[in-house]
Amino acid sequence: YYPAPPEIHVPVNCRVRLRFISATAHPMYRISLDNHPLEIVETDGTAVYGPTVHEMSIAPGERYSAIINTSEGKEGDAFWLRTSVALGCMFGGVPQVGLAVVRYTGNEMTTAEPQSYAWSDLANATALCAGLDQTYTLSPRERESCRVSRASSQSHIFNS
Repeated sequence: YYPAPPEIHVPVNCRVRLRFISATAHPMYRISLDNHPLEIVETDGTAVYGPTVHEMSIAPGERYSAIINTSEGKEGDAFWLRTSVALGCMFGGVPQVGLAVVRYTGNEMTTAEPQSYAWSDLANATALCAGLDQTYTLSPRERESCRVSRASSQSHIFNS
């Protein structure tokens, strides 16, 4: 590959939080990490009980945190982090896959290209677009109080 794909170094034998932020203007993306299920634990700043998935979809402006477990493998092992445009919610487009390397850190570092393979159940490029919250239940980890103080009063006037 030219240029070389970016690398994300993570410690081996740990649970690691990866934060995904979609800075796109239009398309939804799908993200997966070979050999590592993604445990969704946060969305847009709210801690959630979410699913563990092989692939997550992320729309423009969304933010997700996922926990990965790095106990399978050894120092120096590397895996492909894949992202693809969800063409099912666009008119036209060409299937493309963006790649980055997730590499386990330690004394046995290598620069070898990952030999991992994509999960077999990933959505195809033209599959219908559905947000993670449309496909799975995302429940807040902390209950928020909805009490309204009697001392507060707000009024807003919008002129258009």
